[in-house]
Amino acid sequence: MITIISGTNRPQSSTIKLAAYYQKRFLEKGVEAGLLSLTQLPANSLETDLYGKRSREFQPIQDIVDKTEKFLFFIFFTHPTTLLLQHSLTQTDSLTLPDTF
Repeated sequence: MITIISGTNRPQSSTIKLAAYYQKRFLEKGVEAGLLSLTQLPANSLETDLYGKRSREFQPIQDIVDKTEKFLFFIFFTHPTTLLLQHSLTQTDSLTLPDTF
């Protein structure tokens, strides 16, 4: 199984929308694909599930990881520094960047 990971814990993010789109496309092609959003992580997982410790609340996530053969990560950055970097690269290096940068 492929597990698509939406790498943000923000509800209704563009990341989860794109990840869900890819999951739909995989399923249409007959490829088993699950979706794991970081919103599914237990709220206290940073305190309870690091360094080899596992809580009961984390077990469903662990089960998904155990069944996964391949991972596909979606991680997007929309921080203002990204826009500044885009502007700087375009101006100084004469690069043409895609609108989705």
